[in-house]
Amino acid sequence: MLNPHDTHGFEGTAFVVRARRALLTEDEPIAWCRARAAARKYRAWSSSATNSP
Repeated sequence: MLNPHDTHGFEGTAFVVRARRALLTEDEPIAWCRARAAARKYRAWSSSATNSP
């Protein structure tokens, strides 16, 4: 069960799957979200993986 943040409520999660041979830095999806999200939204943490099942 998900528990909301004490002051921010529920926090969103995004999974980014890059196309084969596409170059993508960890900062690019964050910049994309910042350009489109409300100013009160923030990045709590980020993680990257090189392989998927």
